[in-house]
Amino acid sequence: FQLWAPFGVFPTRLGEFAAGVLAGVLWSRDPARGARLLVHPMTLLISAAVWLGGTALSQYRSGWVVSDLAIAVGLTPLLLHLLARIQPVASPVIQGLAWLGSWSYYVFLTHVLVATAAGAAATALRAGPVVTIAVAVGMTVTGLVLSCRALRSLDVLVQQRVH
Repeated sequence: FQLWAPFGVFPTRLGEFAAGVLAGVLWSRDPARGARLLVHPMTLLISAAVWLGGTALSQYRSGWVVSDLAIAVGLTPLLLHLLARIQPVASPVIQGLAWLGSWSYYVFLTHVLVATAAGAAATALRAGPVVTIAVAVGMTVTGLVLSCRALRSLDVLVQQRVH
């Protein structure tokens, strides 16, 4: 669950999590049917309507919890539908995203710590804005790469010990 929930409301991401789990369970039970539904033209229209409705709700404080869920529920199938339509052309991009996805857990675990440390270090330099930003970005990328590789190595080591 998100550390910085919109308006400090803890369960704002609960609906997205539940929708993702439900979609995963349903997809695993009948992948062929899920694929047919995904590329169905009506999926595009319904997903766009839900996404736009969620975006409209985001303008109201009381609508944020429902808005986040509607945006996620509408935008995800919409993007998957689009990718299914352009798959032959977008295959290299999809493969790159799949590779990046294998690292997403490690980036999630380290990004706040690394970015905060890099920002503090860059601020301590008291250099000009361009130099400070360049140093912060460089340190963040380097820190993320090193910490993600370390976590992945630790994960592999633990998996080898368990099996």
